[in-house]
Amino acid sequence: MLSKATLTLLALLLVGAANAQTFTETTDAGNSLATAVTPTSANGTLSTINGFNPIGGDVDIYRIFISDPSTFSASVIQTVRT
Repeated sequence: MLSKATLTLLALLLVGAANAQTFTETTDAGNSLATAVTPTSANGTLSTINGFNPIGGDVDIYRIFISDPSTFSASVIQTVRT
């Protein structure tokens, strides 16, 4: 049986995940720290950042704040547009 503290923690994590939003790049993100884009969401929590890198090379840098490194993960998925 799960403790009350464990159940509370799980509930908070689920609420946070349910409120997470997606940021989609609308203008080219910068290629240096000085021109990096800071993704925003209505509630401050992001689950996904969608960017665009044309064939031929481009660099997009995003400035994000990680409030809890123990729950942070990242992956890159390449989709080829035709």
